[in-house]
Amino acid sequence: MSPRILPTGKRPPRTRMSDFSFLVYGAPGIGKTTLANAFPDALFLATESGTELMEAASVPIGSWEDFLAVQAALRGREKHEFRTVVIDTIDLLYPLCLQATCQEMGISDPADAEWGRGWRTLKTRWINAIHGLRNLKSADGGRVCTIFLGHEKREPIMVRRGKREVDTGRHYISSDLPRTARGVLHSAVDFILHAEMDEEGNRLLRTQPADTPEALVEAKGRGTPDRRLPDTLPMDFQTLAREFSRAFNSPKGN
Repeated sequence: MSPRILPTGKRPPRTRMSDFSFLVYGAPGIGKTTLANAFPDALFLATESGTELMEAASVPIGSWEDFLAVQAALRGREKHEFRTVVIDTIDLLYPLCLQATCQEMGISDPADAEWGRGWRTLKTRWINAIHGLRNLKSADGGRVCTIFLGHEKREPIMVRRGKREVDTGRHYISSDLPRTARGVLHSAVDFILHAEMDEEGNRLLRTQPADTPEALVEAKGRGTPDRRLPDTLPMDFQTLAREFSRAFNSPKGN
């Protein structure tokens, strides 16, 4: 008899923070790496040297081949006890993917391949990489928490008036990836947190999209109106963990 494929009923909702994936993006030096290093048993896939001044487990990633080798090790080629994997930064991982794709196809730019084949190949490889990271398992068979760190990009918001585009003086703030790569990542992760600083110099995590007189800020948080993270919270792991538990483990988020 073939093994059963279909579920026999509804599964309970996931409530552990480690069951989810996060994108944390913001200005350089605001503390993204420090925050990620506070997650349990974290391993950094380091495309830049953000962990050199802290105690952290880190593997340097200088090429797409380096990344694939580490991903294979995490998927079972080597035994490990890591429960969190941090890509620091995702901004620098994408160019490695692009470079490897072009080299293998013998082209200098994805646009050089006929019928859009270069862009399709690049997108497929990027999708497989992101979802491969999201589906990593820990030694006990549970999910590995995946954290993508990235820098922010501020783009002026323009409006068309007649035949001219006019700068509104406002900005759209999102992660600093090309549009297609950004779309793949943003749709894949469960939470998009913007690291920012308020007028008093306090570092905050924004968990929900914001539309202010100055900017549109991209963010995303799972949940419902009565069971979700606060719109902003102090930027430290203990606060994030406590608010996550309050929102998703307590009855009606209380």
